[in-house]
Amino acid sequence: MRNKSKSGAIVLGSKGVNATGLIRSLGISGIAVTFASKYSKIESKYTTDYLHLSEDDSKWLETLVEYGKKGKQRCAIFSSDDEAALWLDKNYEVLQKYFIVPNAKGKLSYIADKSVMNQLAKKAGLNVPAFSKISLEKYNGKVEYPVILKPYAGYAGSKGDILICKNELEFTKAVKKLIELGYTEVMLQQFLHDLNQEEIGLMGMVLSNGKVVIPGIIHKIRSYPTGRGSTSYARFSPNLSDIDLKKIEDFVSATGYVGLFDIEMMNSNGKYWFIEINFRNGQYGYTPTAAGYNLPGNWCRGMKGEEIDTLDKIKELYYINERDDFQHVKQGKIALKDWMGEFRGARAYGMFCPGDQRPFIRQYVKIPDRVVIKWNRVKNLLKDLLIKEEWNIAIRSRKDCIPLWKEGGVKEPFKVLRNTVRYWAADPFIIEEKGKDYLFFEMFDRFLGKGVIGCREISDGKIGKMKIVYKADKHLSFPFVFKYNNEFYMLPEYSEGKCLPLLKAINFPDKWEVICSWMEGKRVVDTALVEYNSNNYLFTQELKDGYSAGTLDIYTREKNNWEKHEKSPVINSYSNSRLGGKVFKYGENLIRVSQDCKTEYGKKLHFNLISNLSKREYEESMIGTVDINQIKVETRKRFIGIHTYNFNEGYEVIDLKNESKIKLGNILNIIYRIFCKSNLR
Repeated sequence: MRNKSKSGAIVLGSKGVNATGLIRSLGISGIAVTFASKYSKIESKYTTDYLHLSEDDSKWLETLVEYGKKGKQRCAIFSSDDEAALWLDKNYEVLQKYFIVPNAKGKLSYIADKSVMNQLAKKAGLNVPAFSKISLEKYNGKVEYPVILKPYAGYAGSKGDILICKNELEFTKAVKKLIELGYTEVMLQQFLHDLNQEEIGLMGMVLSNGKVVIPGIIHKIRSYPTGRGSTSYARFSPNLSDIDLKKIEDFVSATGYVGLFDIEMMNSNGKYWFIEINFRNGQYGYTPTAAGYNLPGNWCRGMKGEEIDTLDKIKELYYINERDDFQHVKQGKIALKDWMGEFRGARAYGMFCPGDQRPFIRQYVKIPDRVVIKWNRVKNLLKDLLIKEEWNIAIRSRKDCIPLWKEGGVKEPFKVLRNTVRYWAADPFIIEEKGKDYLFFEMFDRFLGKGVIGCREISDGKIGKMKIVYKADKHLSFPFVFKYNNEFYMLPEYSEGKCLPLLKAINFPDKWEVICSWMEGKRVVDTALVEYNSNNYLFTQELKDGYSAGTLDIYTREKNNWEKHEKSPVINSYSNSRLGGKVFKYGENLIRVSQDCKTEYGKKLHFNLISNLSKREYEESMIGTVDINQIKVETRKRFIGIHTYNFNEGYEVIDLKNESKIKLGNILNIIYRIFCKSNLR
């Protein structure tokens, strides 16, 4: 990466046809282009800079903000795939200070749901095939064949998982296959069938002033894979006389989106039918530029209030995505001679471009990329085997100590509790009973590679040994322990089991049993129960993938059910959403501990004063932060992270992340796994 950012534009996301088309269009407009990606650089002559991004997209924000601060003026960002589009929208509030960002003001994941966009399309007067969003395991409604089953959003699955069902047998097989692939919800939609039907595409842009521009129509001739793939050969025409542009514009405006878009429609049975909208450029996105209207370049100018081009100089041409479309030749569906004639007659391509052939060449010469990818896989495998994340618990007496979250609270050191060869500990909670203190925690088993719930008894200042008090068939952590009506309960994290079990102590602290299960089907993590003003609230975070979702949800208890709070998600931030301990009372208010996961999992703790909590309202403000570098410990050992803080009347407890080193326990873990696989036990 170069030391300074250039004014111009950033293309963010994956490599491929979409990104290359954007880069070329922007470069032709005279705009300096930075390609920002976790992949290697696109070697187009129009790429003037490259910004390498982490595999972990939670770290992208800090990288881009730092890059944006160096620019003399705000440049535009374009997404090259659906994931990047959603990420930009989710982080719009921060990014828009430094960049011109395509966005739906944080609502893109909502409107990208096909059931939502279909409703908006119907309201705008467009024809929409009959549809419903269904649960695969529970659906028992009537099906009028033929139908199509597909992911309900671009972020919810792959185009390769689209299935057409002509009868009940095919439908049953399709449902079974999708469940095996991990789907729980999909779109069930009427399948349009007409021997002469035609797929079309409308690529355009929306400016911040609400102006919608659509320079032409893509008439799709071939796709690959046939019937469920992307456009591989098409005719572009500026003639839009058959399309009701007013209804299209009304629909696009109703989404609230600003940026480039690509609408897919079907001309079937004498009508145009809306299929879906993609909130990014289409993979044939360079085609309007080749035809005379540069959408990315005009969007940059229009968003700055500058004059944009008129639509009176656009010509008709043919587009071919040469690599994909050549598959039809290889499969014997098209004669090579005929295909070569179509290739020569085209004026817009996927990667091929006279004067900028480096991306086309690199498409077929990928040895450097392959070497890097292979090496990264080997490196990550070795790291996973030998250098695993580990934590220690640390404790200090509250006597004569200022609480950690108050000013001056970092002055007194913590005593680090040693782990064992087999187990390390994290997520500490502490509770008192009959003059003794009990420390509950995640007790991670290096041999089995999962957590159980552990406990250490503290009596007269002496801390007992680790012992297991509860285990399950999947990983357990974050043992939120509380007392209610003189009974002890626990809400441990059990996200791999897709529920939140409520445990009751049968013999405190050693024996627990599940009495009920909440949040069925949800991967919730780090959950705390809060009783406040005679109401019960669950503070939690639901994961879709990875360690953190970047949002904090609150649920309220309604008639023995947990209902999502009206303001949920109440926090939208990787740096401040995930709980880092219990929510505790401070005077008339509450304080919520959160862990900072913006740059990495568990870097520091934040303390947030909740000033308004009711069934309809939520307000909080950050009142303090504790970084790992501020923590003092009674050892020379160095730690690099902190993500839990709890206390009771006698003690404060935290957890500390170890430096990444090879540990004896990890080597024993490898030996144990080999031993198990060889059936020598």
